[in-house]
Amino acid sequence: MIPASRKLALGFCCEPLEESGYTWSHTTILGDLLFTAERKYGARDKSWTILGIEICGLHPQIWYPRSSEGARFVSVMLSDAARMNPQQAVFQLAHEVIHLLAPVGRRGSGLVIEEGLATANSRAESINRQLYMTPQGEDYLRAESLLGEFLSLHPDGIRRLREITPSFKDFSPDLICSTCEGTPLALAAELCKPFARGNE
Repeated sequence: MIPASRKLALGFCCEPLEESGYTWSHTTILGDLLFTAERKYGARDKSWTILGIEICGLHPQIWYPRSSEGARFVSVMLSDAARMNPQQAVFQLAHEVIHLLAPVGRRGSGLVIEEGLATANSRAESINRQLYMTPQGEDYLRAESLLGEFLSLHPDGIRRLREITPSFKDFSPDLICSTCEGTPLALAAELCKPFARGNE
């Protein structure tokens, strides 16, 4: 039996417009966020099929249905807190959309540079879409700060890196320093460490 808290969710319905088309829903907003992310940071890995959006648990994440059977499916899972809060849902989508650019096929966090970009993207979209939300969590904010240092030196650095190595998981300090000259090796090394989320 489905818990009552999961029977309804705001943001998934749309209405027809008089002229043409429909109002925005979480599904079309996800598409818009993905379109924007690809323009800024390079094309997504289209060998993965994005299935859609689900709601479950304490933390937003992406997951991979039937990955043990070789399927290349990826789904965005929003937290229960986003169920009746459309602003929270869009804020979470803005973070998770970065992970849709280069899925890895297994649960768990990637590198600091990817998590920093996801955090920075959620902050930017919160401002753009007037969501009035800010990223939380010391580890996420530190990752965002390190990414900010890198982007201050190379504003197009993520796109340049992904043109050479599309998957964040394959980034290395050597790749960063050779592709984006002038990046301090210590900064590149921090960006390429596995991201570890603290207890929340």
